[in-house]
Amino acid sequence: MNREFLMLSHSLKLSEARSYSLGNWFVSEKLDGMRAIWLPDTKGYPVGSLPFANLDKDVTKNPKRAASGLWSRYAKPIWAPEWWLEGLPRNMFLDGELWCGRQKFQTLTSIVKRHNPDERWSDVEFRVFDSPSPDQIYSDGKIHNGTFKKHFRGIWDWCKTNLAFDYNTHGNPFEKTLRLLSSLPGIYLRVHEQKQLNWNNQKASEEVQVLLDQTLEQGGEGLIVRHPQGVWTPKRMNTILKVKPENEAEAVITGFTMGEGRLTGMIGSLEVKGEVVDAQGRRRTVEFKLGTGLSDSERGWPSTLFAVGTTVTYLYRELTEDGVPREGRFLRVRGDF
Repeated sequence: MNREFLMLSHSLKLSEARSYSLGNWFVSEKLDGMRAIWLPDTKGYPVGSLPFANLDKDVTKNPKRAASGLWSRYAKPIWAPEWWLEGLPRNMFLDGELWCGRQKFQTLTSIVKRHNPDERWSDVEFRVFDSPSPDQIYSDGKIHNGTFKKHFRGIWDWCKTNLAFDYNTHGNPFEKTLRLLSSLPGIYLRVHEQKQLNWNNQKASEEVQVLLDQTLEQGGEGLIVRHPQGVWTPKRMNTILKVKPENEAEAVITGFTMGEGRLTGMIGSLEVKGEVVDAQGRRRTVEFKLGTGLSDSERGWPSTLFAVGTTVTYLYRELTEDGVPREGRFLRVRGDF
């Protein structure tokens, strides 16, 4: 079976949402944070001994270092401080996002990617939105994406034998999972707010439009909608959809254009190259510039954030007749975490 380490969403265009059956689905803000999963059975266990750990490109020099129990989307260990972890439950797996607030993704990564966590973790929340079952997390299958390649073989049996945890658990529908999560305490743990849409499909799609507009006005990125009976599965599922007003893609930095006027001495725009797919499904590589979406601090020169060869994620409205992304806007640097 082809699988992912975590459950991922498909995209839903706003124009399609109007005719989609979203009645009774749950909707929440799509956070611009870092995906994370809490596996309490791994806490204190040597990272290098865990068969699912992604250490191929990790800079950890000591594989005997004890895992914190917190892992990234690509199964890399996250070194959260002990005082931050104290409020997380020891009897439940949790899926969510580490978050510092809207438009603070770079601040978040500067905190979370450190191997020696510091007091800045007090600014980080764990916004939880699901609780996977252990047999799904550790199920067999191949993971093969641009960042993580691994074949899970017999990991479920290994975990049952080697890790101390009650594995007599099963996946629940999302609606029931929300009820289980609602009672979770914790200083830095927050259950991500969910709103159930109207039972009528047309009214539900209208709600999505209104909520998306409100979220964007407040500086948010988009929405996530979830089927009430969807069960957490380590694949890209149609029971969880991300709704954005724009298309999202990736490109590689090839150079820079320096700014003028107020931006003199700073980066004016990023010169990038990326692959796009036109309306006929044809793929082509195009070169263009990304000049919006950058904060003044990110435009600082020389930049350590925007090295040539770095992959960035950007948003765009549509493609021009020449196949170039129109109104391209920088979103974030893509990490392998």
